[in-house]
Amino acid sequence: MNWPLVLSRIWKRFFPKDPEGIGRNDPLARYLIDKRHFSPLNQRVKPGAFLPELTGETSIYLTKELSEEEIWTLGTTYIEITGRRIRARAELLARAVERAKLRILPDDPPPRHAKIVGWPSEKDEQKACALELAQSSVLKLRQ
Repeated sequence: MNWPLVLSRIWKRFFPKDPEGIGRNDPLARYLIDKRHFSPLNQRVKPGAFLPELTGETSIYLTKELSEEEIWTLGTTYIEITGRRIRARAELLARAVERAKLRILPDDPPPRHAKIVGWPSEKDEQKACALELAQSSVLKLRQ
């Protein structure tokens, strides 16, 4: 069974409105699974949270017009089903991705999923971009 497709249909039944395009001021969420990617004590997101995966992309979700509860439900529905536990999330605006000279590419399914793409090939440059994204984000701890 194609679980992402099934879950996508269920999600759309409850939250039918997907964002129209991505504006510079649209909010994004990066769900954080690894404790090393944030500091609860300092209330900050660490750059490692945004570094690209082996695919050269960073997974994010578009959260425009979603309530706090709906944002957590989105992560629970599509990330925790894989057995990974969300510990926190990084919130930032789309313009932070633009400032880091990266791009956002919508990537449904699952609904509202997107990728940060356009990462430089050099590791030091990737770290600089990830640092900029981390500094532009706000840490939201899971209650």
